[in-house]
Amino acid sequence: MKIEIRNAHEKNLKHIDLDIPRNQFTVITGLSGSGKTTLVKDTLYMEAQRQYLEAMNYQGIQKPKVDEIRHLSPAILIDQEDRNENPRSTLGTQTDIFTDLRMIFEKLHTRQCPNCQQQIAASDAKEETEKIAGQFHVYMYCPNCNYRMDKLTRSHFSFNTKEGACPTCHGLGKTLALKESKIYDSAKSLEEGAVTIWAKGYRDYQTGIYYNLLRHLKLPVPEQKPLTEFTEEQWLLLKKGINADFVQEIKMPKKVQDGRFDGIDTKIWQKISESSGVPAAFAPYVGETVCPDCHGAKLNPLSRSATVFQQPLPEIESWDLLQLKEWLEEIAAKMTEKQAVFVRDYLQDILTKIKRIDQVGLAYLSLNRSYATLSGGEAQRIKLAAVLDSPMTELIYLLDEPTIGLHPNDTDGVIKMIKNICDRQNTVVVIEHDESVIQQADWVIEIGPKSGVKGGEILASGTYDHLRQDTHSLLYRSQQKKYQQDSQTRSTNTPALTVDHARTNNLKDISLTIPAQCLTVVTGVSGSGKSSLVFNEIAETELNDSDTVRWESDFRHLITISQKRPARNRRSIIATYLDLFDKIRALFADAAKQQGKNLKSSDFSFNSGEGRCPNCQGLGTIESNQLFFQNIEITCPECHGTRYKEEVLAIKVDGRSIYDVLMMDIPTAIEFLSRQKIDTKPLVLLQKTNLDYVTLGQSTDTLSGGEMQRLRLAAAIAKEKQNKNLFLMDEPTTGMHKIDVYHFMELIQQLTNEGNTFIFIEHNLDVIRQADYVIELGPIGGKDGGHVTFSGPIGEFLTSTTQTAKHLN
Repeated sequence: MKIEIRNAHEKNLKHIDLDIPRNQFTVITGLSGSGKTTLVKDTLYMEAQRQYLEAMNYQGIQKPKVDEIRHLSPAILIDQEDRNENPRSTLGTQTDIFTDLRMIFEKLHTRQCPNCQQQIAASDAKEETEKIAGQFHVYMYCPNCNYRMDKLTRSHFSFNTKEGACPTCHGLGKTLALKESKIYDSAKSLEEGAVTIWAKGYRDYQTGIYYNLLRHLKLPVPEQKPLTEFTEEQWLLLKKGINADFVQEIKMPKKVQDGRFDGIDTKIWQKISESSGVPAAFAPYVGETVCPDCHGAKLNPLSRSATVFQQPLPEIESWDLLQLKEWLEEIAAKMTEKQAVFVRDYLQDILTKIKRIDQVGLAYLSLNRSYATLSGGEAQRIKLAAVLDSPMTELIYLLDEPTIGLHPNDTDGVIKMIKNICDRQNTVVVIEHDESVIQQADWVIEIGPKSGVKGGEILASGTYDHLRQDTHSLLYRSQQKKYQQDSQTRSTNTPALTVDHARTNNLKDISLTIPAQCLTVVTGVSGSGKSSLVFNEIAETELNDSDTVRWESDFRHLITISQKRPARNRRSIIATYLDLFDKIRALFADAAKQQGKNLKSSDFSFNSGEGRCPNCQGLGTIESNQLFFQNIEITCPECHGTRYKEEVLAIKVDGRSIYDVLMMDIPTAIEFLSRQKIDTKPLVLLQKTNLDYVTLGQSTDTLSGGEMQRLRLAAAIAKEKQNKNLFLMDEPTTGMHKIDVYHFMELIQQLTNEGNTFIFIEHNLDVIRQADYVIELGPIGGKDGGHVTFSGPIGEFLTSTTQTAKHLN
């Protein structure tokens, strides 16, 4: 039996008919933007949801644009969306392992009795529950002196509750800190702009007040002196003003003009306290630092002092999952039968979850790893691990590139897991570009031939071997000589920077040199320390020498482009991100003026102004409540998705309304805007990164991590008037087909030839093959990773025996 899709024409799908084999492993592949996601998520998944709900006599999900899909069953979508960005969400809280661990601590913890100072075990103490003011309180009695004290319960071991959280950082493990190097330029005097947050006119005013404070205190005034020559008193007064500790007993001036100077640091903290967060104007000057009281442990002193078999909870949270597994097996063998009765179920649950997570190659993670910092692939595999042992059958599992961020060594575990799910009589449909995964699929479907409006057709379907021989298939084309790129083998003799004795996270005291005006790729298995090296060590320096990084070349700018998406904002569109929307709105405002219409530039904004649709507030969609299911968005019935009122849409430029312009793909937009004399350099660069299929009005919220990186790259290059920049990028080819990678790397090689330097974190073998210099970390992930297994030119790397080199050869 097969899933039969007939006349699917959602978005860019070209009225396709398609059969997908049931209870088998099918891969859907194709160029970026060709229609893969539209087919899998917007058509197949939505229709499965709709049919399932209608079977329960519940209406509400709009039928996707497809005549019929037969032989469906309930579908489970595991994608890269729905990321939990809450800073309090960790791997432990997301998987509920932390909940089980807190229960073990409630039952088995050892603490000091506040009365007799003896160490006492919770499992040996008598408990008592008392109702106070309508709430139940749990007490325990010391078995030595019979002293009654509060029992430490699961709430006391959570950093998300008032009972357990550190009172200083409220359970975050971090506090805000001012970046002195950003606020003060110590080589300059106040008159020259040493305080960077003071604008020119304001600088003179504030400097005068500060000098008057010094005169009031009868201290020397450091006119025209750089900050490096300030005395300790002058420096403290600049930062804290009348709030400095050493002047608290002195009568201060009452008027500003007499020297009532609050201090720069004091003023910034005041602005932060008055806002719900750090004001945007101060964001570049404020960072995070480890909490000075709990030192990142997140718990209050009592909760973090309690131990189970001599181990405190914060310490356990910092271990990788394999280390946690070893400890749990160790205490299971040591505990008494009485203790085992209390925690047996919790132990078993944690061990089962660790086994599943290990199967998807993520056992190098720790429980305290912030969930927001996981890559899209890591987060997806965590979700996938949860369904590994599900006994349910006849389900459809839909996966969106589960191998993102995986080293070739680790993909076997994912493939094995997928096949196990199929063996339980389930259907697995995967969007994927990794050829090693495609090879293992029972069936392969290619969508193309190109992207956007030029995609949406079925190019080929069949087995992997069949597609390799099919001259119409992308797989056949990608194996042709044209798409086989090699390194340009540039000279690697000019150093860009040197890293000495780096120890961040799991890095093992590593030292290495990275060349300038080259493409360097940092690779290695998941969790080997790549991000720690590139983003924690190198990026954090912002081109200034640090304890571990010494800069050997002068760069104009350091541009960091990570996988991290911007904050969720459906109103942020590609035209805005590339600084084009203001120019487009001004263009239409001029046209309105010429047509005698009283419309301003702001009226052509769907985020504000009088021109947006009042029903959907300019979003083009409204939310439909699905009661027990996730709410869905439907097209606004008033503006029909255009976002604007009729009078705004009536204004035309070259026969196009503003909605028409926002719906243009990149090549069409380049042609249109060029005729209007608007600079299209950002769009030309976007086209070169192979993102020509996106539209000007497309929300940045809808872009994948790889697409967002390419958008950032195009925006950054468009703003730069000169070269000699350093770019740090985290797997920029995520979500790209092999042919997409070819075109993207042509741009990277061009930019490198023009004098820029690139450092990629990357697993894609086609990209690694094009590097000038390769650094491989390993040999494995987690606590045993963080070693340099290779560092040198690509020619030497190809003859080495590292794990990545073996796959390349």
